[in-house]
Amino acid sequence: MFKMVQGAIGVGKMLFFSVFTAGFLRYPNVNALVADKPASCDDISGKWYNQLNSEVEFRHGNGFQLHGTYGSYVNTAQTHGNSSSADATRGRLIGFIKDTALGFTVVWDTSSTMTSYTGNCYVDHERGTVQIRAAWHLVERQDSLADSWKGVRSGQAVFTRQRQQACF
Repeated sequence: MFKMVQGAIGVGKMLFFSVFTAGFLRYPNVNALVADKPASCDDISGKWYNQLNSEVEFRHGNGFQLHGTYGSYVNTAQTHGNSSSADATRGRLIGFIKDTALGFTVVWDTSSTMTSYTGNCYVDHERGTVQIRAAWHLVERQDSLADSWKGVRSGQAVFTRQRQQACF
């Protein structure tokens, strides 16, 4: 059975600085139907999607530990305009979650690259949805000190339980 969940947006503690602007992020503005229990950040296990349609699957380990997998479609979608699971760049993740604060690192399978995410889980009680908003840093191998500036990229991501409209 499903019901509409209404209320105010819940706010968590910030673990890492971040700037989020509504104009940058595009996701459906719809009221979501949720199961009989209210939307919550208590258990984030399962599949999540970011604004570029990359897919992350979280599994809770012991205590505060997170494990899972990440499939990024960024290069495929930007190059070809579409994506399939066979085209995804894949990685394994490990991290931690405590209350609403979380951090995890993805080690990519096909390169000497890692991406770390730090952010919070938020409940939008008006829509009955949950979002994870995080800042990220991607680090890739550089063979010379002179090129070290090329090795770090930063950005932000919003993960939801439903696929979002990709914005490139």
